[in-house]
Amino acid sequence: MMLLPVLAQVAQLLGPALLPVTNDSTAWSHRPVRGAKPPTWVVTAGTAGPEITVSGTGTAGWADLRLQTPVAGPVVLRWSWRCMIQPRGAALQQRTRDDAPLRVVVGFGGSPGKPARAIAYTWGNAEPMGMRRQSHQTGRIHVVVVATSAEADGTWQEVSVRPAADFEAIWGRPAEPITGIALLQDVDDTGERAAAAIRSLVMTAPSGS
Repeated sequence: MMLLPVLAQVAQLLGPALLPVTNDSTAWSHRPVRGAKPPTWVVTAGTAGPEITVSGTGTAGWADLRLQTPVAGPVVLRWSWRCMIQPRGAALQQRTRDDAPLRVVVGFGGSPGKPARAIAYTWGNAEPMGMRRQSHQTGRIHVVVVATSAEADGTWQEVSVRPAADFEAIWGRPAEPITGIALLQDVDDTGERAAAAIRSLVMTAPSGS
């Protein structure tokens, strides 16, 4: 099974859609959210490797990685992230306050850049850890809370998820292959300030496989 160090060569992220990661991927590219100003993306060389910091006030925007070769099977997605400024008015269960300082979005099926379904692993606010819900926009997207305001103290938090297993639990059928990974900050609903960082985003085969 392919091992994918998703943030390899991350210093090129701020280039115009130029971030080859492996022979099985294309590039990171920026994508705006309609009607919102984009956040600021900054890449630094941290002690544990490259880090991406995304920040803004009332901003929303994506960084996408589209896979040329879809990844099928029970992979594990791991990363480390931290939240320096939490949008305190965010409430994921309310359409008009559905904001987060950072989300890691896994796209399934469809085609690169146009997945058929997606799971957004997100910072929450007062929501309980592990909360799942359908997106306010469509049933083809579900949100899973993997960090809350209790952890938003600026320290690094380790996250490990199994996207295929979550897909099966949500939609009740075998997972479609993973066709892309994206990072998203959106604080356009509340208009608040947010800042978060991520590093060591890696997709691997489960231990023992």
